[in-house]
Amino acid sequence: MTETADDRQRLRRARQAVRRMKPFDRSVFLAVRFEDASYEELAERHGVSAQDVEEAFARSIHVLITTQRPRWWQFWLW
Repeated sequence: MTETADDRQRLRRARQAVRRMKPFDRSVFLAVRFEDASYEELAERHGVSAQDVEEAFARSIHVLITTQRPRWWQFWLW
């Protein structure tokens, strides 16, 4: 598969998003996405509740989404 300029740009934005995340949020995001860790496992690892882990993951997804370029439908939001 050939990497396109659009692919490189998307990867660059994803890296920027990960760098913008708070350290705890970044740790949770990377563990959930790449280690396949559960919220309960991460809660135990970090000494917090599973809800805290879930909220951190949600914040990290928000950073990831808002870092990406706007999609066509976002121009129609009031």
